[in-house]
Amino acid sequence: MSPSSTLGPHVSVSPCLHIIPPPRPRVAVYGAGKGGQVLALMLGAVGLELDCFIDDRLEGPGILTWDRFHVGRPGVPLVCVVSDRQRRADLCDHAVYCGHPLAAVVCPGAVVSPGARISAGAYVEPGAVVGAFAVIGAGAQLSQGAVVCHHSKVGAYAHLAPRAVLGSSVEIGAMAFVGTGAAVETGCKVGEGAMVGPGVHLDENLDPWRMVLRGGVKGKVKRRAVDEGFVGSGG
Repeated sequence: MSPSSTLGPHVSVSPCLHIIPPPRPRVAVYGAGKGGQVLALMLGAVGLELDCFIDDRLEGPGILTWDRFHVGRPGVPLVCVVSDRQRRADLCDHAVYCGHPLAAVVCPGAVVSPGARISAGAYVEPGAVVGAFAVIGAGAQLSQGAVVCHHSKVGAYAHLAPRAVLGSSVEIGAMAFVGTGAAVETGCKVGEGAMVGPGVHLDENLDPWRMVLRGGVKGKVKRRAVDEGFVGSGG
């Protein structure tokens, strides 16, 4: 049979090939505030599609409470952008326990060098740089312009603010924070839950759950003494 069909002496119709692209993987964004909205805009550029926002504190189109999400979207992966690092760790651990894997997002414009490792749930914003053999832990966040030099490690659920810079072989503990424009010198260790304030130049180790601010002011970081249990809320 001819590959074309003839309709009269002068009209012919050739068969068309319709290519339907495969569906993009869908992910949920935990936290419908400003940070979550920015992340949602980035998903398409990395081959993902927004499934919904999860937030118990905000209402609106496309925003589900945790209970509605968990029941209605079984197994859908998520990225959590809740700013409270201890709370983000609790929420992500609970999500994984409930069968929702964590998705990593590396935005366009970020540079990830060969040999670097980006763990599940990590969020690397545009302009961030991750050096060779650096490790970004689960649920960690690197804001715009943050730099992690080679062989450095950023712990789970830690956060590097815009333009924070880590020298080589630096270790940032889980849930720690490095403020805007701060610099941590080569080989230094920042303990779990510790905080390096904005603009600080740290050239020594910082103990867990301690903070250092500009001018050398030091103090303690408040830590929840008792596990408050799961609170299904983003924000």
